[in-house]
Amino acid sequence: MNHVTIPITTIAGAKKLTPDQRNLLIILEDVTLRFSGRETLALSRLPELRENGFARSYCYDVQEIIRKRMMEIRRGWGDDRADDYEDRIEETLEACKPELDRLRHEIRAALAQKVRYTDIDRATHIATASGLVDCCSRCHEWLTGRKKKYAEARYALGRVDTLLECGLLNDGKLPDMQEAQAAFSRLFDTVCTKTLEFFTDKQTKN
Repeated sequence: MNHVTIPITTIAGAKKLTPDQRNLLIILEDVTLRFSGRETLALSRLPELRENGFARSYCYDVQEIIRKRMMEIRRGWGDDRADDYEDRIEETLEACKPELDRLRHEIRAALAQKVRYTDIDRATHIATASGLVDCCSRCHEWLTGRKKKYAEARYALGRVDTLLECGLLNDGKLPDMQEAQAAFSRLFDTVCTKTLEFFTDKQTKN
């Protein structure tokens, strides 16, 4: 693949895509899925989740939705390209990790003084995972026109939040998430850039 661009679409449905654009969007969805899965796994390992089997079961629901979609994507690439695909995915994930770390930092900063200290880790994981799932949903919508592929995953994350009652301080004032939202945009831009970098044949680059 070379000289391709990520299509800018609306929420009206699937975009008419070239084969290269379609492949890149599938990879974007896959990268974001993997970050979502890691975030949800970290959430499930928190002490309060280990003590609440019902809440933890919702994390498993999210992970299963992610696993099934990842398997669909993997089958689409075929066995002959699987190893090379996985290598490039890992390169992409590693290159994007610093931006993901900055996103978590911005979310934690927004939650500081707004959420009880004992709830910050959980709230950070839920907010990060939810935003990533939303990104997966948008990619999938661009590809297929279907808007609700990840609705159950989003619902499950919301149930974890509800079951464990993340309490707000300062008279219940909601945190200002403006910087965190900007960090989400930067992360997705980085994922787009790195996907192009690692999935464009190096010999075609100037």
